[in-house]
Amino acid sequence: MTVLRRLIVGSILFLMGCQSCEQSSELQEQAVELAEISTGIQFASVKELGSHQMVAQINRRVERDGVVDIENDETLILVWANDDSFQIQGLRDGRMMEEFVVHQGTPYKRKKDGSWVQTTDAEPVRVKVNEFWNVWDVALDKYRGRIKLVDPVPEVYEGRDAQRYTVALTELGARSKKVAQRLRKNGLPVHLDGQVWLDSQTAVRLKAEVTGVWQKGTKEEIVQFTMERTDLGTTPEVGMPDGVIERRFALPQQMPLPTVPSESEPQALEGEQ
Repeated sequence: MTVLRRLIVGSILFLMGCQSCEQSSELQEQAVELAEISTGIQFASVKELGSHQMVAQINRRVERDGVVDIENDETLILVWANDDSFQIQGLRDGRMMEEFVVHQGTPYKRKKDGSWVQTTDAEPVRVKVNEFWNVWDVALDKYRGRIKLVDPVPEVYEGRDAQRYTVALTELGARSKKVAQRLRKNGLPVHLDGQVWLDSQTAVRLKAEVTGVWQKGTKEEIVQFTMERTDLGTTPEVGMPDGVIERRFALPQQMPLPTVPSESEPQALEGEQ
């Protein structure tokens, strides 16, 4: 290979390397922006995924001086077809605490005895879904403002382009001794790790596996949070609840039909009235 040819080949490789670096930098910036967008999405973005199911579990354990004081498990389930067909369930320690079904626009609520109540308006249940879907904020409320997503890796999740991030705890930074003492007194996060998958198109959290530790004096609260959206684009069956259904509203009363005089009854003349 001549010197000139070596220079040409070297130049081409250098330009290809520069282009690859630019593309990599651009993808990195997009991943950072996606992580920022994910903190402010609403349920409207979740609807863009189409029909799907979500199952989330939150385990909270409180320890004092290393001894378990309180522990509970919370499970949240959302089966979503559309605005007029969905189901939500909330369980605590395996016990059903609340359940709602909206079937063809008609809402039903499960009572404590297991029977169902049909109500008139599905809108309050839709509002509840808007509060229910964001289990990330529910599980990690004490870590708000201290969560960072780093090291994005592109992946395909159930046929959709996604980014997998490592979840970590941000540093508090330089603070005065007085502020640091107040934070320790009021409690603060001391550990956070895990992974989260974000949909590249909507920034919706598709899956999460996170563990965190919050500390206040000798008290530690450990949270273990998992969430997964599955069957994306597959319409689930959301039917009417089984069993007895009570109705807590009166059926609309029909207006009485006008009385039609029989042929045997004489018609009154205008002058006789």
